[in-house]
Formats: sequence, C-alpha cells, structure tokens
Amino acid sequence: MTADLRLRSVLCPFAAATLRAGTARLRAAHGAALRIAAALLSVAACTAAVAQSMPDSIRIIVPFSAGGGNDVFARVLARELAPKLGRPVLVENRLGAGGNIGTDVAAKATPDGSVLVLSSSGPLASNKLLSRSLPYDPEKDLAPIAFLGETPMFILVTKSSPYLRLGDLLGDARAGQVPLNFGHSGNGTIGHLTLELLRANSRRAINDVPYKGGTQVVADILSQVLDGGVGLYTASSLAHARNGTLRILAVTSDERLASALDIPTVVEEGFPQLRSSTWFALVGPKGMPRAFIERVNREVNAYLTSPAGETKLQELGLYVQAGAPEIVTQRIRDELSKWAPIVREHGVKLD
Repeated sequence: MTADLRLRSVLCPFAAATLRAGTARLRAAHGAALRIAAALLSVAACTAAVAQSMPDSIRIIVPFSAGGGNDVFARVLARELAPKLGRPVLVENRLGAGGNIGTDVAAKATPDGSVLVLSSSGPLASNKLLSRSLPYDPEKDLAPIAFLGETPMFILVTKSSPYLRLGDLLGDARAGQVPLNFGHSGNGTIGHLTLELLRANSRRAINDVPYKGGTQVVADILSQVLDGGVGLYTASSLAHARNGTLRILAVTSDERLASALDIPTVVEEGFPQLRSSTWFALVGPKGMPRAFIERVNREVNAYLTSPAGETKLQELGLYVQAGAPEIVTQRIRDELSKWAPIVREHGVKLD
C-alpha cells in the first residue's frame, strides 16, 4: 500500500466521524431553535388571546349607594386595575332591592368583560332564598372572577347589660323574664339572618327589631333603647367598646381579629354554629372569556396581597382571601346551605 493510500485509510474514518458529529450538532441546534420558536409562538398566541378577550373599557357596577364600603373599594380597585389592564375602568352605582338591581344588570350584560359587578353575599347568594322574584340566578347567570374579602359580625349589648360572656346570654333560661330587644340592619340583611341564628341557639327570649341600616342600631344600644344587637364589624363599634359605652360579647369569625385581639370569637365561646360574615366578590355575566377572567383574577389578587391592598382592606374592615375564581362558587354554595334552614324556619324575607 502506498503512503498516500495509508494516509487516506487513517483520515477518512476520522473525517466521517467528524462529519457525523457536526451533523448531529446541527440537528440538535435546529431542534432547539424549533422548540424556542414554538415557545415564542405559544406566548405570542396566548398574549394575542388575552388581548382579544379584553374589552375596550370596563364598567364595575356597585349595587349599593355611593360612599359605602363596596363603593369605596370598587373605586380603589378601578384605579389599580386600569393601568395594569391598559383599559379605562369606571365605577357606576346601580342601587336598589338589596343589591339585586345592580347585580342583575351585570348578569344580563354582554359577556365580553365590559360590565362587571362588585357585589356581596346577599345579592350573590342569600337573596336567592329571600326573594321569590329574583331576576337572575347567581349560580347559573354569573361567572366568578375574584373573591375579595369578608367582614364578620359583632354581637353587642349595652354597657349596663348583666351579660359579660356570650354563653351567659344564650344560656339564661330563668323563667318570667321580659324578652330582650335586639336590633339589626334590616329585614333580609346578614344582620337579620345572624340574629335569627342567635335566637335559634338561645334559651333567653330575644325579640328582633329591624332598622334601616346598622348605624342607628349602634346609636340605640348606646342610648339603651335596645338591649343589644348584631352589627357588622366597624371601627366605630370597636371604639365604643374601648371607651366602655357598649360591650362586644363576641365576633362571629373563626379567629380573633388583628384589630380586636381582646374580643373572643363565637368558636372560642362554644358556639361555632354562629359563625357569620358578609363577603364581597367581583363577578360578571356567564360566558366571559376564560383568558379575561384569569387575567383580571391575577391582577386583583396581586393588589389584595400587596401591603397597600391589605392596609386598605383593613381600613374598610375587610379580611382578604385571595385565590382562584372557584372560591366564589364555593362560598355561594356554602352560603345557600347555611341560611336555607334559618330562612325556612323563621320566614325571613327581604323588605
């Protein structure tokens, strides 16, 4: 064999191996490029889907009067969402029928995300039990977007009341006593339902006295026109208790409130069945694009769990429970299950 042939016999296998390795690297690089391109296309498609699902503007309906907790929070949320979503977010008050009118407007809106409602547990759940003519079905006609928070109730008595603990009140079965007069914020409200729950678990006779709102209830407890009452957690009620002008027997939550660590819960007092709260959620008409729901849910939760969001909600007496839209669905079911026996047995109705 000549020297030239011997050299080729050595180099050709090496060249072939080199060529094969180079080809493999090219194929791997090509595959990686294809995967990156596919990922980028997927992100672009997802971004396009979200953009296409976003309406030109968003209107958040508040089904209660201006200046209330719902209204204040809706306006804060609108300011936060507008720059994040890149769309104008407006707030409109459509009050009436215990929140049913404004909630119905959202339920019947075009399901493109342009009309939402920041509503509460009444219009979103218990009003279904209280009204025979509810124009929408909260379970069938509304799509949840985000659970916002909840506010528990205070069980209040006058400063001169003989009852120092909740158990003292509910266990007092002495004969011949004149029934106590307890106020609440109006027929069919969460205050009314909670008071009926209290009465159902009390051996002490208690009359329920309906008012048009909770402010006058507290005023009449302070002046001792009433013996007590049930009202939403408010900073003013807490201040009165601190000043000794009324007494808070318990708060209707699972855990003590950060702002009221000295007030026991109904669970601690041995009455877990008295747990009660009003809660708030952002919902819209059934059929909204899932991409829109997920985007708004994500932005709302980001605000709720931020230091600014948590501070603002605490100012409004709300306690955050951020999470998936399905939390709202479960809370609606829980609310209907909890209050159905009370409504049926005590004939509770909206005004």
